Amino acid sequence: MTVFQLAISQAQDSWTAVNGAPQVANSLTADSGSNYVECDCSTAEWAKRVVTAVTDDNTIVYFAHAADTVSGSAKPGRTEFYDGATRVCIVRSNKPSDTDIDLRDGGSWMTAHTGAITSANTWYTIGVEFDFTNERYRCNVDGGTMSAWASFENSTSQIDSIQFYASGTTSQKYFWDTLTGSGGGGGGGYTGSIGSVAGIAQADIASIAGVANADVASIGGVSNS
Repeated sequence: MTVFQLAISQAQDSWTAVNGAPQVANSLTADSGSNYVECDCSTAEWAKRVVTAVTDDNTIVYFAHAADTVSGSAKPGRTEFYDGATRVCIVRSNKPSDTDIDLRDGGSWMTAHTGAITSANTWYTIGVEFDFTNERYRCNVDGGTMSAWASFENSTSQIDSIQFYASGTTSQKYFWDTLTGSGGGGGGGYTGSIGSVAGIAQADIASIAGVANADVASIGGVSNS
């Protein structure tokens, strides 16, 4: 898979409140060095961000996630991906019983990574890869191995918004930050520079199709710099 690194970092100060009053905060050291979004379970806070439509297979959306309690929480934190009003898939963490990352697999849940979120008030980078052709997705944590594929909850050919959700009866809090993305073939209209080819760092590639890497200006219309 060819991965293109994209400059699509989303500012964390203009999320829309779907429910409750999600906070833009900076008391926890932010992953991006600036503000982050905070949702409180006790008031069922839910934040939404519209993004440039993601349409291409092999597109990966990255976000940083943290929690102030990682075990015994009342409700999990959820990151939900939408096409308009249609929910496509869900990544959840920190259930009351464990510290796993789960994916919604069609109409049920599957464990994607066991014991993935183990430290409170610590940022973890979660990458979610989309395969629209086969209507499925998978994820990794901190650049590790991708999970098995899970099926979309509903059929779609794009993702155009992301929602961060926390609900429960305690003061459990969840935090999100540094929403970025990468993608195959431009990642839904995004452009950027190539970070790696077939898993090899761009800087370590000597040649491409017999041409010195330094002499290749672009691949698939994306800058090779």
